[in-house]
Amino acid sequence: MKTKIVSPRFYLTKLKNKLDRHIDKKIDEKLNGQWLDSVFKDYHEKCLSTVYEEYDEAWFSGASKKYNQSQAYEQFLFNFKLRRFKSASKIALGIDYSLLSVPQKLVVIKCYYSSFYGVLADKLLDALYAEILYGPKRNTKLVVAFLERVSISGYDFTKKISILHDAKKWFNTNDTREKKDYYAVLWIEYSVHYQENGATDPKSFIEAEGVDLYDWDLLIKFIPSLNAFGHSVFVRNNLVDLYNREGLRNASYLSLFFSYLQDYIVNQEDIEFDIPQSYESASLLSLLHSGKHLHEKISNKYDEVYDYFIQHFGSMDLNTQDAFLKFLVKKEKYSIVLQLAKTSLRAAHLMPVYVANGFTALAADDYFSARDSFQRVLVQDPSDTLAATGIRFALPRVGRSMQDIINLRDRIGYGTAGAGRSGARDVKGELTISLLMSGDYIRGQYSKRYAKHWLALKSHYGNRFLNYERLNDKSGSTIFLIGDEGVGDEVRTAQFYTALSSFYRKVIVSCDPRLLDIFNKSFPDIQFIPVDRLKNLSGNFSVEKSVRLNGFGEKISKYLTEDCRYYLNSSDLITFGQNVFFNYVLGDILRPKEGPYLRLPNYKNVIPNNDKLKIGILWRSHIRTGARKMMYLDVNDFAPLLKIDGVELWSIQHSMDEDEIEYCLNNGIRTINDIDMFNDFQAFGNYLCDLDLLVGISSLPIELGAALGIETWMLGFSPENYFLRTAGGVSSHDRYTLNSTVIAPPWIDFSNSRELCVQQVFDEVLRFLDIMLKGKVNEMDVN
Repeated sequence: MKTKIVSPRFYLTKLKNKLDRHIDKKIDEKLNGQWLDSVFKDYHEKCLSTVYEEYDEAWFSGASKKYNQSQAYEQFLFNFKLRRFKSASKIALGIDYSLLSVPQKLVVIKCYYSSFYGVLADKLLDALYAEILYGPKRNTKLVVAFLERVSISGYDFTKKISILHDAKKWFNTNDTREKKDYYAVLWIEYSVHYQENGATDPKSFIEAEGVDLYDWDLLIKFIPSLNAFGHSVFVRNNLVDLYNREGLRNASYLSLFFSYLQDYIVNQEDIEFDIPQSYESASLLSLLHSGKHLHEKISNKYDEVYDYFIQHFGSMDLNTQDAFLKFLVKKEKYSIVLQLAKTSLRAAHLMPVYVANGFTALAADDYFSARDSFQRVLVQDPSDTLAATGIRFALPRVGRSMQDIINLRDRIGYGTAGAGRSGARDVKGELTISLLMSGDYIRGQYSKRYAKHWLALKSHYGNRFLNYERLNDKSGSTIFLIGDEGVGDEVRTAQFYTALSSFYRKVIVSCDPRLLDIFNKSFPDIQFIPVDRLKNLSGNFSVEKSVRLNGFGEKISKYLTEDCRYYLNSSDLITFGQNVFFNYVLGDILRPKEGPYLRLPNYKNVIPNNDKLKIGILWRSHIRTGARKMMYLDVNDFAPLLKIDGVELWSIQHSMDEDEIEYCLNNGIRTINDIDMFNDFQAFGNYLCDLDLLVGISSLPIELGAALGIETWMLGFSPENYFLRTAGGVSSHDRYTLNSTVIAPPWIDFSNSRELCVQQVFDEVLRFLDIMLKGKVNEMDVN
């Protein structure tokens, strides 16, 4: 039977009338007369009339398809589950919304938020408020689902919290099932607070709610946040107690043990763990992958489940295929994704296949196909982070400005991350990257001021905390500078420390312990506080030496320990390394003249003197994952330098693999084998100081060598390496690293193949080396 085509005004009027009848009967009973019916009715009349005015036209365009109601919803749900949110939303606009059940309406609303119909979703959510919270058949699971939509809505913070507080009073926490749902609501409420300011301490939040902090039905949701906020001892103690009681028999806790009790599992000779009987679960596969490096039994089980997926892929339902392909894409197994897609015509249209095709095309220099693949995914699912990363690498390689990604976001938004609104904002750093790569360093740096951890410090310390603000000359003040981002960034920021110390009576800086001796020698007037930087707080707890600072969010707990709270509280001003760089691009802090700004405490010559030009080469970071590899070289890319007489190549690459070591040995590239390059910066610095020139990409070895005054050539073979450092290609002068020049021909065209771009850059390197070897210094000016 075909469903009659009606407008939203019709079905929303029906809903309003139904609510009005129910309000008259139930509101006074539920709220003891505390609310006025007229106020409640007026509110719903207003929100429903807004829906009428704004969405009649949009609905009729979808309704023109005249779907059969049940078939239409099935088609909608099919697309929704596969994260084809744009297609699903268009179908939903043609469905008679009034005939849907409440759970179905909630699915439609979530779809709208996942696409770019968030304003419509807000209005529909308003209309469901009374029906779900005050209806005759109140269902706590529906309440939780409704509140999940509220948390991702476009409502302001005050309205979200008001609705959550209103909902919480309906739960009977003495009922086991309702208590679990109540805990889910608490997690939603905490998430809303965190999204607002990033500084809500989860432990304090739980304690304020008056619930049992040690109830694992609650803790299982909060453990990652508790650990991220610096409560690692609390997390550790509770997990150890749980492990001693449960072992690995409860599959619900396996991910926590794999993340936070790695040392316990590694040290077990034999383990027993329970997993679901069915292997057709990508979440199970992902869980086993996270723990397979910990124990042979887990690794074997992972291999068993993985092989099952490969062997039975063709017979699995489409949603399971989609989940497995998504898992493979995250693990960068693109070729396997494309091979499996060929075995299923339906699977060939899944979003992970397009992502895999995009990264495969990038690697093959087919940049237009890559861009189109990533864009196709983002139009359907604006929140897909892998496609967003991919398109940022594809756009400058098709001759387009990074502004194009902002233009795309103006049309599609960010899905649930943007409350279903179209429009560009700084999600995952897209706006920042676009501005910096175009040479707009001031606006690019300033756009980072909304980071939650900086806002948390600003909220707590007020004007004392300088968040992308001017570092005015206050000679009588004490300032505490937080060493942020990576160790290479700390080295690069140190070029401004002498200038900073002239601004203030006392400067205190947190730093990586590996840099402490070098910094103390280089800046005797500055007090340095060594702080172990935690890259991943879910790692092995045995490496932690101090309690992490809590109360300001995950980032700050990674940057600082509890010992640093004294300096935060006692200093007149507080800031961080990137704000110093911001003041540099403002022109308030000047760079020092070219030459060394770091000094080694105990330099000694380690490379024998000879008449050859000694060149240190670096081709990658020690992290080789994802699209980062697009910004790296291979050791054999330096082959043109092997042919030059009078040159001696030295690898300054840390964490070399066996193939790289063999290549160096076979081609006469010297390697550094007698020191720990990763941890002993004093010893590493001795080698760097004995080199005449450094050539490669930005990573700690290059940054440290440049800081020690070694002439450095950054290779601009990729748009990321080139545009970011040259103000969008204005000149080869490196805006980030002192004593560095960006090497690339002025005509470089990144739409050409990577091989050609690398070749052209090394042609420039050879040209400048020829000039250097012949002593024609004046011809070396490449700015």
